Amino acid sequence: MRFNIEGFIVFDSEEACLVNLLTGDCIELSATSTRLLASLLQYRGDIISRIDIFQTVFEQFGARASNSNLNQYISTLRRSLADLGIEKDVIITVPRIGFKISEEVIVTTDDDHHSSFTLPVISPQPPKRNFILHFRQIFSFILLFFISISVFVYLFFYKNKTGEEIIKQDECNIYIPNYVSRAEILNHIKNKPPLPSVIDCSTPKKIYFLTREVNGTQGLGTYINTFILACSFNNTQCHSYYYKEIKNA
Repeated sequence: MRFNIEGFIVFDSEEACLVNLLTGDCIELSATSTRLLASLLQYRGDIISRIDIFQTVFEQFGARASNSNLNQYISTLRRSLADLGIEKDVIITVPRIGFKISEEVIVTTDDDHHSSFTLPVISPQPPKRNFILHFRQIFSFILLFFISISVFVYLFFYKNKTGEEIIKQDECNIYIPNYVSRAEILNHIKNKPPLPSVIDCSTPKKIYFLTREVNGTQGLGTYINTFILACSFNNTQCHSYYYKEIKNA
């Protein structure tokens, strides 16, 4: 399928290339980049979740799906579109959910140009599994939220039973509840910093770090649910962070 982006960039999914009609410049794309851009453009206006992209762009074609790989392909597509002269942000990141094509970007297809009559604009419906997966994500988040609040209340009112400190990052002291395996936490953070960059450890903080691994169905790897509660030392202000990763997909 051919997509026209902003009136002067043509993306041909069969030829796997982006062409500037004004200058003739052409950028060839990899097979995975082509499938990823075609999927985003086909469902433009809708948010495509990371899990759906993993399944339809990577796993169905035998490619290894991971957050780092997906982020790299998104970065490459953004750079290619910018190199061809598009100044707008074409691909928008929706935090903790996925990606979508910006509503400010004009995208048309060959079918749009050859139509002899005007059809009402109907946003393409994403696969039905989107609703189920989004419901499961929301339910998991709510469940983890209430669990984390319960843990926080427990730690706050019963300091003599707080989890042991397992690591110190700058001015942040990281704690885990007594019932969480120390080996599980250490295994999770062994090859990467335990805290996301949004947490400022230049000032003293108490960090309550929880993680849980859940085996996915149908061989889709292992889901890692992580919840972080960052509080000031006097517990007057706290912020929570939740994210999900997939490994061995």
